[in-house]
Amino acid sequence: MLGLQKFSPAGRSSFRARETLVAAFCQYFERGSHLVTNAPNLALVASRYRHNMCHKLSIEDSARTEIGQIAASISSTIPAAFWMLWHVLSDPLVLAECRREIEQSACFLPRQQPDLDNGEGLGGRRGIEFDRLTKSEFCPILVSTWHEVLRYNHTGIAARMVMEETMLGRYLLKKGSTVVIANPVIHSDTSAWGPSANEFQHQRFVRSQKINRDPTLDLRDTSSEKMTTTMTKSSVKNLEKSTACRIFGGGSTLCPGRYLASQEVLSLVALVVLNFDVFPVHGRWVLPGKNVSLTTALPTPYPLKPSDLDSEILRIQLA
Repeated sequence: MLGLQKFSPAGRSSFRARETLVAAFCQYFERGSHLVTNAPNLALVASRYRHNMCHKLSIEDSARTEIGQIAASISSTIPAAFWMLWHVLSDPLVLAECRREIEQSACFLPRQQPDLDNGEGLGGRRGIEFDRLTKSEFCPILVSTWHEVLRYNHTGIAARMVMEETMLGRYLLKKGSTVVIANPVIHSDTSAWGPSANEFQHQRFVRSQKINRDPTLDLRDTSSEKMTTTMTKSSVKNLEKSTACRIFGGGSTLCPGRYLASQEVLSLVALVVLNFDVFPVHGRWVLPGKNVSLTTALPTPYPLKPSDLDSEILRIQLA
């Protein structure tokens, strides 16, 4: 049945595009481009190829698996990165708290070491422990903001097969049938998330931290010392593990790439907020429109007017 798509007017162009990519990946593997030395970014591609060869897949079959890998790697991660940057940069409070947290918990001053390119010492330039960015014990506000971005913007749906007859309220779910779960409906349920379910609250997922803010804090001054953080016991439930939280799927099936995606996005955010100030050219941030697709977990943004997303980027030097 899947082969019939090549005869469908709607599927013909997609079929040709897929075959073009397959042919390109076949050439890529045949040339050994995935085996280039000193290219750590190719390690994942090379390991997948070795795995496929161990299971007797042909080069063409391996090339076809890469198409699925591309879809999984970028279809939701890229829009997720945009919305994370949007929510952080467009709100001075979120930006100030995330920037300060990254500085305090994930940055370090490396020892003098020879630079690989020119032999010069690092001279006190700061480094980032990227693995800390995804851990709540080090960056609770950053991680909470990330989870809230996914909850607030999630448009994905999930399908599950009913394994045995089940009564759900007054509905009988028969064995073998399919249940479609609309994640945005669950993520906006006030019985699960409270009256603020339809609001973006970047500290919603912070469980064990209380932020004490000085009301005179100038949120444009990211070097201010008026913001303090104290660790306290909290009665906030573990929302990430709640059945109402479907940011990475739910039940027995969770996104296998959730750790890699989180590391990619939060690393990008850390590099941006530590190095740049971003301002809207026209003086205010304008929420972009959203293209919702059944094939992605988050909507793709688009400017309502061509100039809506025009921004000025200034390099900064934090103390």
